[in-house]
Amino acid sequence: MVLRRLCFLVWVGSMPTLNARPTIYFHVEEGASSLYESEDSKLVADFMQGLNAVQDDFEFRYQVNPSRRFLVLFEENAVDAVFLLDEAWVAESLSKMHKSDFYMDLKNQLFTLKTPGISQDYFADMTKMSKVGMFGYYYRLFDFKRDPAVLKRDYNAALVKKEIHMVRMVESGRVQVGIIGDLTVRYFAQNGQIDPERLYFSEVPDAVYQPRLFLKKGIALTQAQLDGYVLEMKRQGILQSIFGRYGILDNIRSWLEKAPN
Repeated sequence: MVLRRLCFLVWVGSMPTLNARPTIYFHVEEGASSLYESEDSKLVADFMQGLNAVQDDFEFRYQVNPSRRFLVLFEENAVDAVFLLDEAWVAESLSKMHKSDFYMDLKNQLFTLKTPGISQDYFADMTKMSKVGMFGYYYRLFDFKRDPAVLKRDYNAALVKKEIHMVRMVESGRVQVGIIGDLTVRYFAQNGQIDPERLYFSEVPDAVYQPRLFLKKGIALTQAQLDGYVLEMKRQGILQSIFGRYGILDNIRSWLEKAPN
């Protein structure tokens, strides 16, 4: 494994070179998060750049796939790697994959519009309430079902493609309850896209996850190498810079405190 310091990134990138390194593609589910790949956020691209900055063994890139194609590719073991996926989402397919030591803490939060006198009792029985979630997401509230027709019929739930649209629907009163990741709330709040004080969150999350990087078994890149690259990103401060940029450093703080120096 050849590691390199970030300070050489610009100099190396400015020279014409023949790229003979194997390419590893991280697959990202379309709409997986506003943070991963959108007009405002390039978390995946920044992460790939960080991986490429600390080593010379591989070229890391990423591909965004629609939800249905993403699941088919994953279940058919047709992907090299997956960016920040939780075991609970596709447990049946993980026997074909290695998982990274690196993880991110994430919780999906139930929320509604804050009104005078509202209390946690509001979330006690949501059976008849209108709800909104994201296409392609798994929610405990919906028994981890994703079919839009089933969710509309059985759970009075609508689905949207962007998390900010979900917030706007709750803010406008079009639906009563939304489900959103805490890291997305932090990111939107930092960028001034939402005012969290207008929203009221359940103290009991819909679910708590630890998404990790997943790697196909048997490819040129080993789990130990990937873990080493991410650890080097931590040592050089690249990882902290990336997650801090989007206001979600707290979501990897647990791993940062446990990881070797």
